[in-house]
Amino acid sequence: MSRLRDVIKNPEGNAEEVEEGRLNADEDRKKTRERKKRRQAEERREESARNRRRTRLEEKKMHEHGEEAQQINA
Repeated sequence: MSRLRDVIKNPEGNAEEVEEGRLNADEDRKKTRERKKRRQAEERREESARNRRRTRLEEKKMHEHGEEAQQINA
């Protein structure tokens, strides 16, 4: 994107410079989208891992409480 800024700062630049700046800006936007997608995918993986841990903890607690109830009833 720095190239696009150069072209904007220097409006006397020829059409080739402007086109090159646009291509660089397009590449920058593409890379930004890719980074955003990777970040969102990582956040989804982390959320899934948190949910799995929470579920296992809840199941463990339920299992422990079930054993306590059986001992009390016996």
